[in-house]
Amino acid sequence: MLEDDFIQAIRAAPDDAPRRLVYADWLEENGHASKAEYLRLALQAAELHARLDELRNTFTPAWITAVREKSTQRPGLFQLRSGRAIYLRELRQWSVYEGLLEGLPTREMNRRTIEELVARERARASGAEPILIPPTEEPIEYRGDAPYPFGEPAKLPAIACVGRFTAFGPARDPTRDSSELVVIWFQEEHGLPDDTELWAQLRAIDWDRHAVDQDY
Repeated sequence: MLEDDFIQAIRAAPDDAPRRLVYADWLEENGHASKAEYLRLALQAAELHARLDELRNTFTPAWITAVREKSTQRPGLFQLRSGRAIYLRELRQWSVYEGLLEGLPTREMNRRTIEELVARERARASGAEPILIPPTEEPIEYRGDAPYPFGEPAKLPAIACVGRFTAFGPARDPTRDSSELVVIWFQEEHGLPDDTELWAQLRAIDWDRHAVDQDY
């Protein structure tokens, strides 16, 4: 079995933990011990979070607040894989299909939605190029007697997100004070990124290449 087969199988059933464990075993057997460890730890973390949520619902909010550990990380602070610290200055989110009152989204509709969003953010940033983290489309089963007349049904993750990130330091020009980058992504819930793969893509952004230098 090839690695792409495992990836496709996981994407087809993302909540199938045994499938991920089989993939982790395959990775370890083929010399990718760190990837295998990551998958196993991610599954353990998901189980712990699920249990914490279950317990949290049995206690009062006041008690949860009283015993909550104090975070030492500044709100909105993220660290890229390169080591650079960036700050989330603005986050805008909305439902992708809020105006879709009937019918099904299609791949063509999704393509237009993404292109229009990138164009709007480019205009808002005075021509600076935003970074798009390409979303994964999921096919939608259509049970009509004939093919869906408006295209191939497929859906994007439910929430469109636009984040404006800044860094205290230039990307390329040493005479400037700071740098900024607008990132576009899609996820299933409102809030900060909710997917480990999405987090990995955000952390892997080449800030020095894409960010725009500016002054305070």
